[in-house]
Amino acid sequence: MTDPAQAMQSFQQLLLTRKMQLEPGRLDTNLYSYVDEVDGTTRFTLVRLEGKTVTAFVVFAQDGTIEGNPCFAIGYAVPEAYRNQGRAKEIVKAALAEMQGAFRSFTLNFMWWQSLGLTIDFLSA
Repeated sequence: MTDPAQAMQSFQQLLLTRKMQLEPGRLDTNLYSYVDEVDGTTRFTLVRLEGKTVTAFVVFAQDGTIEGNPCFAIGYAVPEAYRNQGRAKEIVKAALAEMQGAFRSFTLNFMWWQSLGLTIDFLSA
């Protein structure tokens, strides 16, 4: 996965320069999603916005399956002006809830995510 801070900056530029069809979350209507495919990999990008400014960013990139259940690499970033406010932890938790809802037909007994070299259990955090 590419550097999520760079991905966030690219997403911000695209948001400002062209029309992107963002969808409000099903569980959290202040969480906006965008789905695309790059080089055969499906990406789910979820953002918090103030106007057209991204204030928190998370992306899930499909990364194979385990026992038929989809696996995702996760990256997240917050612009410097919005850091140290709990926004990263909050958007990751909200995004995980949205993803669980989207993939509810799969068995999700637990979720562990590998990100930036750390294994984090966000659902119990």
